[in-house]
Amino acid sequence: MLIGLSISWLLIEGTQDPTHQAFRPVTALWLIALPLMDMVRVILVRLRDRRSPFTAGRDHLHHLLQEIGMSRCATLATMATLAVLFASVGVLSEYWHTNASVMFYGFLLTFLAYLLAVAPLVHAEKGSLKRWIEAATVTQTARKILARYGNN
Repeated sequence: MLIGLSISWLLIEGTQDPTHQAFRPVTALWLIALPLMDMVRVILVRLRDRRSPFTAGRDHLHHLLQEIGMSRCATLATMATLAVLFASVGVLSEYWHTNASVMFYGFLLTFLAYLLAVAPLVHAEKGSLKRWIEAATVTQTARKILARYGNN
């Protein structure tokens, strides 16, 4: 929680200081996109199910990815890749002076895509990713990745 508080504080300082604004507020959304989208999704799901949004649970993205059969290393790699991709969109958009409205609506569309992509994971069977990869015609590279990281 201290790390989250620190990151939030730095983002607020970077966007709200009138004399030394480092970047626009919409860029901050892209910099923390993955944890923000996951947190909002979990809160909405818990409220829909009439549960407290503050209770512990196994409904965060990393739990869902592990439930379908991803190892801890593969889960970390997947989430880190997504986080870097989202942050890169924000940094590059800031560098290219993209209109803030375009960045914001792009973020909302990305959030919608995230919700649609994660929804099937909630109801997926345990180990379904491993069975899908084994049953599908996949390349040797995918089989090597599964052999190395899929059984941890």
